[in-house]
Amino acid sequence: EPSQPWTPGTAYVLRVDLGQMFDGLNKTFTFSVETKRQFLTVDFDEYYFQQTGNTEVISLKGHVQVAVRAALEEIIKTVTFNDADRSVPLEWDENLGENTVIFSVQNLPRKAEAYELTMLWNGEPLGLTQTSGKKQITIPAIGDFFLLNYGISDQESQELKLQFSEPLS
Repeated sequence: EPSQPWTPGTAYVLRVDLGQMFDGLNKTFTFSVETKRQFLTVDFDEYYFQQTGNTEVISLKGHVQVAVRAALEEIIKTVTFNDADRSVPLEWDENLGENTVIFSVQNLPRKAEAYELTMLWNGEPLGLTQTSGKKQITIPAIGDFFLLNYGISDQESQELKLQFSEPLS
């Protein structure tokens, strides 16, 4: 076991002395390994409504995925949301799954006119100087009717789920 964590994306030369593990075996193996390189993927996953029937506010959910486990404090620094006037706060699920962290933007007001949020990401807090991007996400106007999300389930009972920006009444 290494005395310190290995650095992502680094090549190491390892030497295994079998004589230290098995009596009478005087054989040494030398070989090279390279640790996984860190990467960052940021995705907007879905719109959702906090309260059934209340379509005046909408929320967003997305996730950040890294190749090599990182501290939540560093991952949080990689994503921001902005609208034309201000920075929009994010909420983070503090359970680090398989190197994936879920974030949400809660209770965004739907206005008389649709507006854009900008999702920005930058990998510098994780040491990734070449990883950044942005995505525009439309917040639909009140009364605008269109498809927000769709999902397909190919389980035993096949389903097609559609979510619209207004009720189907």
